[in-house]
Amino acid sequence: MITQLNFKHSLLFLCVALAALQLDFLRGQSLPVLCIFLVMSIGTSHGALDHLKGRKVSDALNIESIIPFYVVYIALAGITFFIWVLAPGFLWAIFLATAAYHFGKEDSEFALPNKSLSHEVLFFFKGAAVIAAPLLLHRAETLDIFLILNLDLAANPLVDERILAGALGLSLVASMALGRKKSREVQALLVSDLLAVVLLNFALQPLLAFTLYFCLLHSVRHSLSMMLELGEDLRDGLNVFVRKALPLTVVVAVVFLLSFQHIRAEYALNEAVSKVVFVGLAALTFPHIALEYLFERYGTGNGGFADSKDARRCEARAGALLMQKRSSSSIG
Repeated sequence: MITQLNFKHSLLFLCVALAALQLDFLRGQSLPVLCIFLVMSIGTSHGALDHLKGRKVSDALNIESIIPFYVVYIALAGITFFIWVLAPGFLWAIFLATAAYHFGKEDSEFALPNKSLSHEVLFFFKGAAVIAAPLLLHRAETLDIFLILNLDLAANPLVDERILAGALGLSLVASMALGRKKSREVQALLVSDLLAVVLLNFALQPLLAFTLYFCLLHSVRHSLSMMLELGEDLRDGLNVFVRKALPLTVVVAVVFLLSFQHIRAEYALNEAVSKVVFVGLAALTFPHIALEYLFERYGTGNGGFADSKDARRCEARAGALLMQKRSSSSIG
């Protein structure tokens, strides 16, 4: 079901990219207010269930309290922010490489139940398109965003047009290699995603193109997989997902808004949004990726991420109540 659902989702996202080519009024527009709204709502919500995975990892490591998870998670986010302040070049070098791998992995691992080392390399090259496409197709505007983030890439040899074009070519090769020996649906899906990313970056400004990719493809795909694990079907899973993800999504949105309000007086609207969106996502991405690694290693041995001690306690209480009712009925 997940492959068929992702195939339909990819087709819909490709239609969004094709529509962007036809909407001339969007050319030259970053729509920063829309971007920060989408990132605060859809974008961050796909990581808003990390506390459930953290609970599962804690159980596997025999850590009774969830507090250490929250402390480490928040500390990693804070460390990321301070590294950006003190050494932005170092931070963005690590972040861009990590993000390329993360995007490639989470956008395609649904089709690869058994991953190998070669797949890990292919994930990096597949996800590199998200970074290479805006630098190649809207070079000046993308370099301006990096300047806003305290990083001057203008003279960096890695942003040479030939290297960027080669990166897109490798992304295509990686997408095809990941789909090798898979169904035609999966093969078409992987190539369709790459085509949509390129079309969005051709038609739109970098900030808007990235936001649409991150929110409407990357985040939605990740959320869909969690919904199917949380409920018996997609509708049931959606209800559970919204209920469980809403509290942390609201918290992150408030932090984003407060940060935006704090720096808005010193920067133009586009600059303020770029700082909040990209620095905020970097701060959230590192602990999110670290948790994903730990969850894959420790948390998936006994069911899905919703299966934790808390869930088992609820099941035990429900079972006890059922036995009590049966006992009362038999006595009566």
